[in-house]
Amino acid sequence: MDRSTQDSLRFERFLDWNALKKKPASERIQVLEGALAQSIKYSTELARLVEGAINSSGNGASIAESHVFSTEVLRKWIKEVDDLANEHLNFELLVGVQGNTGAGKSALLSALLNARGILPSNSAAAATATVCKVAYNHSDDPEKAYHAEIHYRTLEDVKQELNDLFEYIRKRDQLLEQSNSNVEVEENDYGDDDAARAQEIEDLNVYISLVAKKVQQVWGYTLEQLGSVSTADLLAKSDPATKRLGTVDAIFGSKHEEFAERVKPFLDSTSQVVKARPQQGATTREMAAWPLIDHVNIWLKSPLLKGGIVLVDLPGVSDVVEGRSAVARQYYKQLAVAVIVAPAIRAADEQKTVQLMSENQELNLRMNGKFDDRSFCIVISKTDGGMDWGEASRALRNDGRNESLKRINELDARIKECKKAINGEKVEIRALHKKLKAKGKEDEEGKSIRSSLKAHKKKKNAFSRELIACRREFNSSRGAAFHAAVQARSTLHVRRLNAYLQERHKAFLTQCPDAPKHFNAPKVFPVSVKAYWGVGDGKENMIEGFPTAAYTGIPALAKWLDEATIPQRERHAYSVLHRLDCLRHNIQTWSDDECAMNKIQFSEQQLKEMILDPIYNEIQKNLTNFEKNLKNKVSRNDPLKKGKLSSALDVCGEQCTTRVGRWVFKDPDDQKSATKLHAHTFRAIVKREGGEFVSRSGGVKKRYCWMEDMAAAFKIHIAGAWIESFHSAIPKMEKKARVEIDTIWETGMEILNRDLVKQFEGQKSYLAKEALTLSAVKEEVKDLVGQALLDISTQSTEIHTNLAETLKKKWRKGFKDAYAERGRGSMGRRHTVLKTFAKNKGKVMYREAVSEMKAQLQKQINQLPETLNKAWEHGLNKLQTQLTLITNNVIKAENRDGEEFQRAESDKVILQQRVRELLMKWQTSFIMANVGVEQADDTDIPTEYQAPEDNLEEEDDDVVMEEISDLESEAEDKAPPVKIKAEKKD
Repeated sequence: MDRSTQDSLRFERFLDWNALKKKPASERIQVLEGALAQSIKYSTELARLVEGAINSSGNGASIAESHVFSTEVLRKWIKEVDDLANEHLNFELLVGVQGNTGAGKSALLSALLNARGILPSNSAAAATATVCKVAYNHSDDPEKAYHAEIHYRTLEDVKQELNDLFEYIRKRDQLLEQSNSNVEVEENDYGDDDAARAQEIEDLNVYISLVAKKVQQVWGYTLEQLGSVSTADLLAKSDPATKRLGTVDAIFGSKHEEFAERVKPFLDSTSQVVKARPQQGATTREMAAWPLIDHVNIWLKSPLLKGGIVLVDLPGVSDVVEGRSAVARQYYKQLAVAVIVAPAIRAADEQKTVQLMSENQELNLRMNGKFDDRSFCIVISKTDGGMDWGEASRALRNDGRNESLKRINELDARIKECKKAINGEKVEIRALHKKLKAKGKEDEEGKSIRSSLKAHKKKKNAFSRELIACRREFNSSRGAAFHAAVQARSTLHVRRLNAYLQERHKAFLTQCPDAPKHFNAPKVFPVSVKAYWGVGDGKENMIEGFPTAAYTGIPALAKWLDEATIPQRERHAYSVLHRLDCLRHNIQTWSDDECAMNKIQFSEQQLKEMILDPIYNEIQKNLTNFEKNLKNKVSRNDPLKKGKLSSALDVCGEQCTTRVGRWVFKDPDDQKSATKLHAHTFRAIVKREGGEFVSRSGGVKKRYCWMEDMAAAFKIHIAGAWIESFHSAIPKMEKKARVEIDTIWETGMEILNRDLVKQFEGQKSYLAKEALTLSAVKEEVKDLVGQALLDISTQSTEIHTNLAETLKKKWRKGFKDAYAERGRGSMGRRHTVLKTFAKNKGKVMYREAVSEMKAQLQKQINQLPETLNKAWEHGLNKLQTQLTLITNNVIKAENRDGEEFQRAESDKVILQQRVRELLMKWQTSFIMANVGVEQADDTDIPTEYQAPEDNLEEEDDDVVMEEISDLESEAEDKAPPVKIKAEKKD
């Protein structure tokens, strides 16, 4: 490789960042992620090459080798490369998918992954039992193409659930005893109200039934048998279920189907045979694993996941089992994108669809800056459901397309006529063949038979051609009708959901008038998983109205998920590429031999005093001023210092007693509702200290979150300022900060260039080129500052969502005192205790809780200078490393004239050459990364229906043309022409 080629690659930047930023986002991310993959590949190869070379002497590497090779610098370089590779592999963007049982979440995820059946979707019992995460598998081992980790619940978690079960059974039995004997029992809160008592028994039975089914699937005991066992019995150390708790199982597979079958028992209600307890009267029992599982992680190769997207199958936030909905809420803090799934048949009720997400959850998403069309979407699943020809024909009539419907009916009738005619001709042809075979000689009668045979074949072929044409038009027209019907229904759902979302936004603005007025409503995607797989299965399983995958909506949703995550993936890619760019320059400079024969004497002390100190001092001074200004800007941006904080606290404090007064009602937010809670529900919420409880009274789920409601009552007052501060002002600060760092850096580089040229006149050309490499360090510093500001926005999520937990701690004594009340009328006395506590402590508790919230936020802001200092320190250390490597190439080292040093220098030259060869491949890979960008196909659901090219059954004898022999052709054809009915055009 000649010097000009080396230079052209040596000082070529990874990519033309400015030109790249002008590309559309979908093209830009392809280039960035392609370049990143190549960078990880080649930097890792270089690290292994260098590591092998410096380790070749073992632990006894000579002083000469250490000095000549700069071993410590190289070891540090290797570690940074490996750390970056691991950081990239562990990069995750969580996309949470949530929906009620039967919504089709698991089937949807399997379709998005194009991995059919990878997540079982046929088990209502286990559907919301665990969290399942699916991420990209970076392993190239074919035996580990599929990988799963099964994480079992902890012993304490299962123990608490079983204790609750036995407590509810005890409570229910007490109520039953009271109903049957009229004897006063502890905590009777009903008197003679048999209806209320019966309703509470029903509520208890709902929870008991749910958990008892899990017990039966794990331990084999029916609900009736639970009276003979306890939590301790079930969780005996020798029991197979207990042995699994707190452990992790790993599963690997090379084939999709085999792996799906192996992981299936951990995701659905499939049972396995295990050793039974002696008390059960058998040596073995069947045990399902899913009730014992906390979460499952799956890794596989899928284009959708390659950029870092991780799909998470979440339990609903309104799950009756407290632990599972708590898990869902914890994940919501981490989600990059939230997806709600509702089947088309339920999506007609747009309010219930959106309310799969609670109002508190919606408020949290708004304050997290994620309740918009980039971070949240709704999927209407099973759009093919309930769609038959009657529904499709009604859609045509409603759309005023009666002529199309008439034409379809005409084609249907004509197809029947053609088939009847073809059958008649077949009978004639068979009869003539029989006659011809019986004749046995050529005479006039034989010629007449062949002539008739030819005529009937021609007629049959003519009817077959007409049948083909009619079928194609019929199938196309029917397919278009089904497509139109599905689209009409989906469009109606989308329109209603969007209108409802806009109404909710208006309601939000009435409570929070300073919030951003503009609202990009979350996207709505109608999809059909059944139709998606039908397209791939062939004609026999295709769903009418869905001729290609695009019509199913799955590609459109996958494309949106990909595009919605581009901003986070871009930030990650730029950050890692900038750091790899810097490391590339480090190793390239180390391997450079341009000035090997033209070095000068210069001491380390001279280098420090004349080159390094001036630039460090200048940059440090300017960065310190920049740091102070930035911290002041962030501090002034504190939403808890803005506006109506004091008045908000006063309002919340005054309303606290009123809010607590409504806690005894089933719908506390509806001031007109007078239906009271059941005593059991009230008691359960008090026992949870106002934490989440889900009642299923009358088969309807109702979620109670008193402390979250208390927190939301305050947060609604500050939501507007919070959104403005963390999701508008801080991103603007980052943009300005990057520009300011550019200016600071350019000033420092002017000083550096001046001093380098002054001290190393003979190497001026080389140093001028090398100085260009220092811009990579600047980009690293800018990324670190940007990340520091982003962290403030990200961590604000934890601060505002923790307010409910802080309030809960303040309320702990009140709930403890209330729960201590027992006996007849205890519900009323408990409520009185809580109201008194709210009246005496309400304002104080709010002020104390918000003060803690302010302190957490201030602590976070106060950490900014320290974070920025680390960024400056990192940048200056990087600068020093690169400058040292540059100056090492122009400064002649002292005391390196011995034989050992010469041998080390010779070994270094060989390694430098090998490094340069790999670097050339690395840089060339970037040139290729910027070309050949794939243009994304149009994935939107087509508005016009395009029928498949051929949707006829080839084995259908009615459309097979009859062959006419030469003898039949020679015979005189006296058969009359067949009249084929012309196709009617719309």
